[in-house]
This record gives sequence, C-alpha cells and structure tokens, in this order.
Amino acid sequence: MKCVHLDFHTSPLIENIGRDFDREDYIRTIREAHIDLMTVFAKCHHGYCYYPTKIGEMHPHLSFDLLGAQLEAIRSAGAKAPVYITMGWCKKDADEHPEWRQIPFGGKTSYERPVHDDEEPMYHCCWERLCPVGG
Repeated sequence: MKCVHLDFHTSPLIENIGRDFDREDYIRTIREAHIDLMTVFAKCHHGYCYYPTKIGEMHPHLSFDLLGAQLEAIRSAGAKAPVYITMGWCKKDADEHPEWRQIPFGGKTSYERPVHDDEEPMYHCCWERLCPVGG
C-alpha cells in the first residue's frame, strides 16, 4: 500500500491558497503515482481550516473548500483520504487563548517566539504546545 501524508501547514501570510488546484490533474497524479491513501488537512498548526466553517476560521487567503475538493478528487482516483486535524499545537489558539498553553515546571511557555511582530514571517512559524485536558 502506498500512503502519502500531504503535510500542509500554511502561514496566514501566504496568499492564493489553492488558486491553481486542478481536479483532473490531481486525480491523474494520484493514479500515476499509484497512491492508495493520502492524508489531507482540515486544520493545521497555524490554526486555519481549509474548508468553510462556523466554528473555526478558514485560511484568510483561501476562497473555496479545498479540503472538500481534495477529498472528492482522491476518492474519484480510487484512493482513501483520512483527514488530519491538528492536536496539541496551534498558534492561533495559543494567541487567542493563552490559558490553553502548556506551562511546564519553571513557568515558561513551551516555545518562545524569536520575533513578536505579527508582520514578520517567522512570527507565524512558531507553534506553542497546548494542554489537551484543560482546566
């Protein structure tokens, strides 16, 4: 069985997400590569979703349901498509809910950002660990 994990962590600074998605090309590539299973992302470590949602937030530079388009194409190619949802790291959730961050003994958060300006690309590449059990 040939499996692919389509790793997809996309900064909110990256524009035109999925703009050039071509369903037929996607299907052809999957078939030619003999892929049996491809994991696709619903939500990544940056905290954005790749589908329309009322609960989370779709990536600010995505204009269509990329997850739905990928799922449909993968299934049309005869492959299976498990969906990845980030757990444990989420920059957006850590920024919006600092009380959700893991704080190890010693009191420092699990990751100190190298920059603090949200206009800096590196600001969006830092994922803080979240506490999965909450209080």
